[in-house]
Amino acid sequence: MRQRQMAIDAPVVLLLTIEQAAQALNIGRSLMYELVLKNKIPSIKVNRYRRISIDALNAYVKQQTQQGAY
Repeated sequence: MRQRQMAIDAPVVLLLTIEQAAQALNIGRSLMYELVLKNKIPSIKVNRYRRISIDALNAYVKQQTQQGAY
């Protein structure tokens, strides 16, 4: 008798910490904070924690690529 494998869905990550976002862009944490504080990359506060959406990172990369500054 063949056993059926159950698919286990991994949780979808929607928000990243400053450190995770910096790592995703291959930049330092300080530069990531600077970009967030200058509103170049939008972020939200979840309680006392600052979080950045993956969509915001993708938009920033797209914008920088279109401007020729990558």
